[in-house]
Amino acid sequence: MLIKPSSNDYPEYYHKYISSLPESGLLEIYESQTDEVLKLFKELTSEQLLYRYAADKWSIIEILGHLIDSEIIMAFRALTYARNDKTNLPMYDHDKYVSNANFNNLHSTLMLDLYASVRKSNLLLFNSFTKDNWNARGTTDDKEFTASSMPYIIVGHTQHHINVIREKYL
Repeated sequence: MLIKPSSNDYPEYYHKYISSLPESGLLEIYESQTDEVLKLFKELTSEQLLYRYAADKWSIIEILGHLIDSEIIMAFRALTYARNDKTNLPMYDHDKYVSNANFNNLHSTLMLDLYASVRKSNLLLFNSFTKDNWNARGTTDDKEFTASSMPYIIVGHTQHHINVIREKYL
């Protein structure tokens, strides 16, 4: 069963994503958040998806691409930790990933299908984890995490970007 990780289960930087989330029921929130994100993005026009509120900021469709990339990476980290692989995983440069992805030229339907597929795949993966899998520890960039911290980070990170889109873009 997935329970909220303690502050000893992840580096302090991620507290902003995890602190407001509930003690339990995260996988149900994960599923409902998927629907929320899909609904939000489906309602946007092509022009809105390409909008940037400042020249140095990502477009809305690039934010979606960033969420997809981040989710794939965080799920891989959770799997690595859960399988007791002690490899010190590298950090990733999210700006470099976005700038090399060409998200602005991909059709929004493809992006939304990819998001939904990644979410469904990860939800199935997370539902397969045992208590021992969730409690397993691993490292990324020499910082220790538990597998249980990853879905919490994913949900909190996604919520952060949903809030940014609503407050600064729309």
